[in-house]
Amino acid sequence: MDKIYSKEELESRVMAQRKIITEAKHEINRIESESQGHRIVDVMEFNLDWKADSDPKFFPRKKFLYRAYFHQFGVDYDEYEEGPAMFSTAIVELGSGDLESIPVELIRFTNRANL
Repeated sequence: MDKIYSKEELESRVMAQRKIITEAKHEINRIESESQGHRIVDVMEFNLDWKADSDPKFFPRKKFLYRAYFHQFGVDYDEYEEGPAMFSTAIVELGSGDLESIPVELIRFTNRANL
């Protein structure tokens, strides 16, 4: 005989299954990205505590934020009174699938060959 579930039990089971499906989709996207040759990059932020005379071991100029998949380079701009100032960016994909445009000086390729 089949078990009869309460509404709360059914909702709980559905939520658990949705979570499993979402995690599986993220894993599939990760594997597909790696198989397409997308490179992994570290996304950084400027260290506001950094000073020119600081020891780089203790006060690096940039701090690690997160890892992402690199897709391609792009261009962005800032508006000033004198007009726009263009700068290069890296278009990266987060683990959630969201895309961000990051200034190129704030990324570091992690899987590069020894130079």
